[in-house]
Amino acid sequence: MTIRLAHVADLHLGYSALREWRTPEGRNQREEDTYAAWHRTVESIITENEDESIDVVLIAGDIFHAPLASPRAARHFAQGLDALIANDLPVVICSGNHDTFKMRGMETMLTVMEAAYGPDRGVFWAVNHTHISCPAEDFALPVIALPWSPREDIGFDTSVITKFDLPSDPARHLVIFAHGDIARDGDTYGVTQDGRTHWFPGMDPAYIAMGHIHTGGSDGCAHQSGSLERLGWRDADAQPGWNLVTIDDGGTSVDRRPIRTRPFVDLGTIDWNDIARELNPDVFDPHDDPEAVARIMVINVPPDQDRNCRTILANELLGRFGHLSIDTLAPGVTRTTGLSSVWSDSTLTALPQWTDLLTEFAATAEGWDDGFRERFREAAIDALDRAAEMAASDDAVLTQD
Repeated sequence: MTIRLAHVADLHLGYSALREWRTPEGRNQREEDTYAAWHRTVESIITENEDESIDVVLIAGDIFHAPLASPRAARHFAQGLDALIANDLPVVICSGNHDTFKMRGMETMLTVMEAAYGPDRGVFWAVNHTHISCPAEDFALPVIALPWSPREDIGFDTSVITKFDLPSDPARHLVIFAHGDIARDGDTYGVTQDGRTHWFPGMDPAYIAMGHIHTGGSDGCAHQSGSLERLGWRDADAQPGWNLVTIDDGGTSVDRRPIRTRPFVDLGTIDWNDIARELNPDVFDPHDDPEAVARIMVINVPPDQDRNCRTILANELLGRFGHLSIDTLAPGVTRTTGLSSVWSDSTLTALPQWTDLLTEFAATAEGWDDGFRERFREAAIDALDRAAEMAASDDAVLTQD
């Protein structure tokens, strides 16, 4: 018996950036890019299903870029779900770190959509810190879904595999999918979420479908499908798309299905002192792409020449790219990478302790009602999470010599 899965993750619907870049209708271009990537993915899955049937679609987290996504983001996701449902494709969805609040019980856009798209419509959800098991009668094989659940070990109930009425060892036919980092200790797999690892002991799954790492990757039977759109320069090397997974008696095979997305082009660094020579058309012509997000760095730009530098580059490169970012550095200023280059190790190590401290402060502060306590704690933890992400990022930080 042959099983075919579509493994998708990291849609990040509602993400926006480069605020000045607008569509003719006045909408943020990068936000519209996330919607276009999702619809192309749905079309690709449906086309694949028409050629040879797909048994289930797995969406492994970060459907939305924020827990309380916009109605527009929800509408685009619903349109994709409707198209999959119309083609008799069951869907299993788990939440990711971007579309989950840290506190249990808080409503998100995913929990709202769960109420509208239930098992009666062929959609199964693992959201808001709750794992689910979809037995074999729902699909051609059992699926266990583990959503993002940081700072609170929800555990993993291995007894769920005994609920599946299969003629042979169910572990050999099991598919697990989750949002987080792949963890592995010999033949035992798990998922790491916010520094805490949930292990899957005693199981030998045919495939583990993961989301969270935009550039993809795999370890044994565990695979990150990667994102559907590049969300910044950290994703420049990503190859957006989804995984087509085939499971049969001969084992498991994974085929990448790329989708067309907006390319990122790094034009490198040029020196203001040699700008006439370095603006040689031969340097830039091979990179021309009116759809691309591009960037260029110019060093040794005197402050009184900054505007002149930007004007020269804009005139030279205008129209060659969809969007061009021009960064300039004055003489004596260097570019370093990531906050980790200017933050001490002790500061980075202290971030988890700050989380505990702020959580305790919110719990003990006098005169606060429960609703405000939760909002304060949520905002504080989200701010620390963003700081930790920046510390690990490749965003530029400028330092004076």
